[in-house]
Amino acid sequence: MPQPQYILISGSAAPDCPREKLERANQFVAAVTKEIIRTGNGVTVLAGREPVSDAAGPTIFDWTVLRAVAQVLDDSDENANRVLARVITAADSFTKRFSSENAQLIQRLQMKGAIDVQHIDENLYYGGSYRNKQAALSDALIAVGGGKGTYNIGDRMLADGKPVMPMDLSIGARSNDGDGALQLLSEMKTDQRTFLPRSHTVVNRQLYALSFEQPVASIRRIAAAVAKILAIELEVSDSDNDKNDSSKGGFLQRVMRRTPEAAQTAYYSARAAEVLSGLLS
Repeated sequence: MPQPQYILISGSAAPDCPREKLERANQFVAAVTKEIIRTGNGVTVLAGREPVSDAAGPTIFDWTVLRAVAQVLDDSDENANRVLARVITAADSFTKRFSSENAQLIQRLQMKGAIDVQHIDENLYYGGSYRNKQAALSDALIAVGGGKGTYNIGDRMLADGKPVMPMDLSIGARSNDGDGALQLLSEMKTDQRTFLPRSHTVVNRQLYALSFEQPVASIRRIAAAVAKILAIELEVSDSDNDKNDSSKGGFLQRVMRRTPEAAQTAYYSARAAEVLSGLLS
């Protein structure tokens, strides 16, 4: 069985974000977490304090991710004893930053073997340090809202050749410091290959079908399409990174390593097209 890849879900919403949009953002984050796990992959989150809007719930989405992980485990034993999430946090967060409810959630997930907690020294728990850790522990990024921090982590992961999928929901940022995901999306529109090396031509043709600023498909179906597209991208990344190890991967991956790049592109584009063709049907 292929090793799971881990997708960072990064972003936030402005404290005054409209209620309906904030609800939609949290619904998408929960849904895409579950769909990522269904593809056999996992998620990465930064766990700290959880700011909550009086209107409609969390304005930073990490705990929305972890609650979705817990729901997956509650719904089925299929993922028992599999690391579904990599959790990055400061060494003292359990007592200093986690609410009582969230501390109990971390405990339950650890007891089930569902999370791998990576601690950062308390003195090094700041943006640049934990973003380095996020980039190192993640194989791809989904950006939702956010400001400079979300843009920065996207830029770092692109520099490492990792797929980045920015979403179009206009919700601002918790720190009111820009439009991280929207800026990444603007750049993706003119440089799709850098963001999605294998599926960029297909995603570009149907990019607006993936909108949840003005959705024409359900949030769950958009989330499923995003998770499957990244699964395709990461399957390629895994085989590319290990092309010198002929023993790694399944039969298809070993064959694809010996396939010309144009044929590989056509094959994975066809798979992405199949994913997106079912989005609106």
